[in-house]
Amino acid sequence: MKNILVIILLVLFLAIFVSCQNIQNIVSPINKPIQETTSDLTPIGTVTSMHAYTTALSISERSAPFIVIDIAPTSKAIAGKIYPVELYEKGVLRAKGQISWNQPQINVKKPVNVYFPASEDECNAYVMKDITGIFSIKILEGTSATGRHTVTAVTTFHDLLSWGIPAEEIEKVIGEKPLALGYCDMLNYCYDKHKDLSTLLTALQKLADKYQ
Repeated sequence: MKNILVIILLVLFLAIFVSCQNIQNIVSPINKPIQETTSDLTPIGTVTSMHAYTTALSISERSAPFIVIDIAPTSKAIAGKIYPVELYEKGVLRAKGQISWNQPQINVKKPVNVYFPASEDECNAYVMKDITGIFSIKILEGTSATGRHTVTAVTTFHDLLSWGIPAEEIEKVIGEKPLALGYCDMLNYCYDKHKDLSTLLTALQKLADKYQ
């Protein structure tokens, strides 16, 4: 009788031991540290904020709405190099722009704004809203300063002239001499002159493409 009892206890002990081992095998992978290699995945820049913005001060004024992306450089960014930036809306390519940082900005990882034209409906809906689930960006290794020039909201008249676009050609588009405007960018120019930003960028981009 004692032998039978010992056998029963031994069987129960083995059953409990096997069950514990099975549970441990299930739980262990969850607690196991995940090894990640990020050295080859370091981005050129990281998004610090994303919001909608318009230059209009009142409903009666013509607005220049756009999506503003603030991007801070990482240690991988090269000072003075112009990087193409692609804006995606829910995974679909929507617009292209560019970004560049100088060395002091890289040293302190200071964000730089990139502007993408938007509709008034978008701006009205997105102002003060979290739009990170709608838009995303991709910074490409792409071109350097010798690559294709893209006219954006932060392009200055000095930039246009430095690209080799004749002052008289720019004057035909804006109706005044660009030399006097110097480092004024397109955003502030449209705001001061009550002009449509998208229309101006399109016209100036045609000039930039012509004089590449």
